Amino acid sequence: MRGKPRGHRPRLGLVMYYPGGCGDDMGPTAIQPGSQYLVDKDEAEWPELRLTCGAGTVVITHYDLYHRATENTSADRPRYMIKFMVWVRFIATFRHF
Repeated sequence: MRGKPRGHRPRLGLVMYYPGGCGDDMGPTAIQPGSQYLVDKDEAEWPELRLTCGAGTVVITHYDLYHRATENTSADRPRYMIKFMVWVRFIATFRHF
């Protein structure tokens, strides 16, 4: 893997909500697992995972995960997705057990 490694404590998250579901022909979101820790990427080294899902699915990812939209090849079915950004204000420094 290339690039400068990033921190391993996630402070920003990305929440994607699919109210109507998303099939493979509707242009699902493609992600590159593990890419959230790198600064630079080489597209040839990163396999993509297409997120197909049913209605009401919520996907929670690291904010820096490489993601993109893919082409919607369905004739009459639009893909709907709502994105939310979440932020961790502090990380506890003590044990709870």
